[in-house]
Amino acid sequence: MTQSDFKNQVDNLMNILWGAGVASHATIIEQINYLVFLRSLSKKDDNAMILDSSAERIFNGELKKYHWDNLLILNADELFNSLEEVFRKLPELTSDQTIKLLFRDAHVKIFDKPTLRRLVHEIEKMFSDLEKQSTLGHTDIFGDMYEYLLSNSLKQAH
Repeated sequence: MTQSDFKNQVDNLMNILWGAGVASHATIIEQINYLVFLRSLSKKDDNAMILDSSAERIFNGELKKYHWDNLLILNADELFNSLEEVFRKLPELTSDQTIKLLFRDAHVKIFDKPTLRRLVHEIEKMFSDLEKQSTLGHTDIFGDMYEYLLSNSLKQAH
C-alpha cells in the first residue's frame, strides 16, 4: 500500500464521521483512536495466546465479550451499547495502567449507530490490509495514522 493509499483510507474514516455530522476534528481523532486502540488490544491478546496459551489476556472474564472480533458481528444498536460498556468497564477491570489511563474518560460520541458500525468495519478492513503490508517491513501503522490525523487537523485549523 502506498502512502497515498494509506492517507486516502484515513481520509475515508474521517469523511465517514464528517458525513454523520461529527464536526470536531478533536472528536474525530479521539473516536477513531479509541476504536483502533480497542482493536489493537484485541489483536495483542490474540498474538499473546499464540505465543503462550497461559498468557494474561485483556479480554477475559467479563471483558471477553468486548473482544474486537465479537464487536464486528453486532448490529448497530448492540455495537453502540457494547462500546459504551467496554469504554466504561475497561479502565475499571484491567490491571494495565496504560489502558486505565487511555480509556478513563472514553465515551462513544458517534450517535448515528449505522455510521458507527460502518466506521468499525472500515477500520477492520483498513488495518487488516495494513497488517498484510507490515510483513514487508512497515510496522508503525498506528503512529503513521495518528500523525496524519493530527497534521490533517492542524491544516483544518488554519
